[in-house]
Amino acid sequence: MENHNDFLKEFKSLMTCKLNDYKLAIYGITQNIETKEYLMVFQYANHGSLSKYL
Repeated sequence: MENHNDFLKEFKSLMTCKLNDYKLAIYGITQNIETKEYLMVFQYANHGSLSKYL
């Protein structure tokens, strides 16, 4: 994501839909203390990556 506002909008959208169709839990967000980049924390996916399903 190019900026923090875009990231937070995306996170809010994901929390709203909760990825129920994919049965993938969203645990929260964190921030890299060195780069200040925000990251989303998801349940581990055994059978592939999240990008495969989106």
